[in-house]
Amino acid sequence: MAAGEQNFIIEQGSDFRKTFTWTAADGNPVDLSGYTISLQAAKRQTSSEKAIDISTQDYITIDDADNGIFSIAIPGNITAEYDFFNAVYQIKAESAGGYIQRLLEGEITLAKEVA
Repeated sequence: MAAGEQNFIIEQGSDFRKTFTWTAADGNPVDLSGYTISLQAAKRQTSSEKAIDISTQDYITIDDADNGIFSIAIPGNITAEYDFFNAVYQIKAESAGGYIQRLLEGEITLAKEVA
């Protein structure tokens, strides 16, 4: 199944929270038990320098594994450090067995703080 597409805005210096539900092609939720979710963003698709690199090790939480629900919660002191205008991103899920699925991709716009 191809990754979904969604663009969103992060307000620099503000807390960012977004919740997602992973569903299979038949519309049923995917059980996230044992999965690691990650989000990586870069200024360009081919850039090796990451503008954002987070996972279930820090700012991503699996809220309801049985129903495929996870959320991203990045505190304002972290978004204050972001230094880009637009970045391309991918959210991926990796099972305990090593199966990797790209869930979502698109662009993140950083709404800069007033200097």
